Amino acid sequence: MVTERWEDYLFHLVDLSAAAARRRFRQGIKDAWDGRCAYCDEAPGDRLTLDHLRPRSRGGSTLRSNLVAACQRCNASKGSALCWRRWYSGQPWFCHERAARIEAWLVPGQGAEELLIAGGLNGHRADSGAVLPAET
Repeated sequence: MVTERWEDYLFHLVDLSAAAARRRFRQGIKDAWDGRCAYCDEAPGDRLTLDHLRPRSRGGSTLRSNLVAACQRCNASKGSALCWRRWYSGQPWFCHERAARIEAWLVPGQGAEELLIAGGLNGHRADSGAVLPAET
């Protein structure tokens, strides 16, 4: 089960505290992107952040489908741009394949799960324990 909201970890009793559920939720997104920036593919280690594709200041949600892993440089450069596609296509590191992955990620409960079922991004599986098995 790939959750769309961090609160789902509490509902399904995976974690006992809200803080632990938020950490697991955030780490699950970073792991799904193999610890790499969704935009430039850099692996900044512990400096990896989460970026709202549609900024919260512009009505964007905190759902998993609106959050991607991003390095600090890309996150700051994008800022509160309303259209991530327009911003991203103007970057020197623009990549059609990564743009397609981000597009797939935007579909709640579909894009993220397909990436994980296919073995993660770039053919690597993130085995952090943050992704729960699907219910039967």
